[in-house]
Amino acid sequence: MVAYLVRLCYPYYMLPIVAITVWYNPQSLGDTKAVAYIQSYAKRCETVYIVDNSDSDNSHLAATIKNSVYLPNHKNLGIATALNQGCERALADGFTWAMTMDQDSHFDEEELDRYLQLIEQYISLDETVKSFAPEQKNIDKPILPVTTWVKHRMLIPILTKVFGNTLRKHTNATPDVAYKNAVIASANVINLHTWAAVGKFDDALFIDEVDFDFCVRLRAAGFQIILFSTCSVNHTLGQKKRTFFPKIQYESDFRLFYIFRNLLIENKRYGNLSFVRNYKKELRQYFCDYCIKDLRGISHFIIFIRAYKAYRQFIKNDVVCLQKELPVQKAQEQNNTASS
Repeated sequence: MVAYLVRLCYPYYMLPIVAITVWYNPQSLGDTKAVAYIQSYAKRCETVYIVDNSDSDNSHLAATIKNSVYLPNHKNLGIATALNQGCERALADGFTWAMTMDQDSHFDEEELDRYLQLIEQYISLDETVKSFAPEQKNIDKPILPVTTWVKHRMLIPILTKVFGNTLRKHTNATPDVAYKNAVIASANVINLHTWAAVGKFDDALFIDEVDFDFCVRLRAAGFQIILFSTCSVNHTLGQKKRTFFPKIQYESDFRLFYIFRNLLIENKRYGNLSFVRNYKKELRQYFCDYCIKDLRGISHFIIFIRAYKAYRQFIKNDVVCLQKELPVQKAQEQNNTASS
């Protein structure tokens, strides 16, 4: 019934799409906000699969969202496993496209409409595109300084109108549509057959690098990722904390362990691929920020040592590291079979 109403109210949007939202203690947002965030995109989706990693039962919250399917785990199994559970259920229910969402992400209505229309347009233009993403608007981002605001909101738009393409060549203007090597999971729309073909999300990574790891395998298999800069999703990208040096991103000890460990793993897996980012450089930056600049540097250094030991243990049995190559051709063949 909900799917029928969606198509009736929004006839321009005919692509059946579902949302997969991962909850972890949504009470931290507040019950009203947790539900409202999902409602911001639920009316444009056929079904919203809510995979709950909380210890507590939140079925009473999910019940207020008419087209939701509640999938509780009753413990934290990690973001990768939760996303896989949602994707598996959506694929079993016959859907092809799914949008993965964090609990702290939501859409403005006009942004979502524009995003879905662009997706439907580009699916027909380029069959190799199997992943789409909008810009991320950080809702924790502070107000821009006056000089920055004037530059980006006044000077550049005015000069662009006057000088047109001549100015664009000399500025870092963002194209409306860009092919990317990686995007984050929030509001990422993926093809479920391709998701299955390239090996799904890696459960072992648990909470960090999960989305980027999937993107690397997607790109290595010959598929494309598109980022639309003309639409955005509201997302909490984290707050910064003050140190003796310029502010750095706040990360809990739990999260920091997985950042260190998984960057080491990703560097081992994909460090020789030309299109991936510089994992070694990121590791050095994280180590410098958290183990040297931060007041809790000694504590963070101990976390780094734990992460390194866990990484060494992990790669002994990691299939990708042992093979030293990605199953590119196999993934392409499986995807072609699923699509036909």
